[in-house]
Amino acid sequence: MAPDGDAVRRAVASREAVGHLEALVTRDEGGRGIAPLVQPDVLRQAAAALVDARKVAVATGFPCLIAADGSVRGDVGGTPQETDGPPGAVAIAKAVLALDPGAEVALLTDEVSAPVLLACVGAALGEAAARVAVHAFPPRGERSEAEWDAAWGGLLETGGFDHLVAIERAGPAADGRCYTMGGKDMTHLLAPLEQLFLRAAAAGVPTTAIGDGGNELGMGNVAPLVRRHIPGGAGIACVTEVTHLIVASVSNWGGYALAAAMAAEVAARAPDAVGVPDAMLVTAEEARATLAAAVAAGARDGIVGTAAPDLLVDGFGWDVQARVLRALRAALCAA
Repeated sequence: MAPDGDAVRRAVASREAVGHLEALVTRDEGGRGIAPLVQPDVLRQAAAALVDARKVAVATGFPCLIAADGSVRGDVGGTPQETDGPPGAVAIAKAVLALDPGAEVALLTDEVSAPVLLACVGAALGEAAARVAVHAFPPRGERSEAEWDAAWGGLLETGGFDHLVAIERAGPAADGRCYTMGGKDMTHLLAPLEQLFLRAAAAGVPTTAIGDGGNELGMGNVAPLVRRHIPGGAGIACVTEVTHLIVASVSNWGGYALAAAMAAEVAARAPDAVGVPDAMLVTAEEARATLAAAVAAGARDGIVGTAAPDLLVDGFGWDVQARVLRALRAALCAA
């Protein structure tokens, strides 16, 4: 049977649109040296896999605002969580939940980052928040290896996840420790969520990760490149691998792009699904409200240590972030 001409055209348009989305969020505006880490077409592959998922776990948490001795810096308040990560996590959650009234999302983080993630859920998801379970885990030192193993096994069994996503989630280097970009050790604040991803992968569950510096979960896919091209990469490069690794200039932007790529995939597969692709996207106004909620809950920019007065994320003010969001939507609408 000859392929449906309209279906082929939609697939081509979708692929081109996602290519534009990918280009928009991989320009390395921060000058970190991520260009060699970018794997072409991964955004489309991850989006296609996620569109088929109905029970998704999204992990985030990067408590990098710590002093040299590992203590939470006194100038950042009660949480060392940065502004990058949780807003992108809820953007992905929104896209999954818009796919199907029966879709469910579990958001996973550390106890120290939970207030920020909960604030983002409340600001971004509205009534859909009822289909979201937030799990906050203690630091790894508070449980034995056997207890962690049982926890991850239980979560996978009860959650029935068909896809796991990590966005701006700290991941272990070759020595098993998790480091900030500056080489500070934040392992003591983190639950070993990478173990959940390894167990899921061993069970055949697809995994996706989004990162922007080389020290995030999933960067094991390109660890040799991180060591070669990222300042300090030899010590901080994460070794945990995933099915799909999306490298972005800012991880939140990668999350927004993934949601948009999922919308492009839905539009290509189901042109009669009127309104669904648009409902999957975060508007600039929604993203600003979510980021403001994160800041109100104590999140700060991971680079400069403050989010005021312009809702900073990785040194970028709100005007730059809004431009990226609008460009992503324009690229999708042009398809």
